[in-house]
Amino acid sequence: MCVTLDITTCLFHTGLDPFTKKEVTVKKGLKDRKMQRALMQFFKPENYFTVREALIEAGRANLIGGVRRADPGPATEGGD
Repeated sequence: MCVTLDITTCLFHTGLDPFTKKEVTVKKGLKDRKMQRALMQFFKPENYFTVREALIEAGRANLIGGVRRADPGPATEGGD
């Protein structure tokens, strides 16, 4: 079936998982593709509202919130 194509390309064009031969949902609309891209680039400020919309549609509004930094920021000089 999909010998020379990449696995994801095969899945996209046929709508079938090449390993299990089961049908999968493939989103091909412009809005869906924009949401997928925004979710992959969630850290960009311009994607905030698109990511928010996508998470709400997916039923994952619990993931909406501020990003916490792992480090507390630059160290301050002085010992007081």
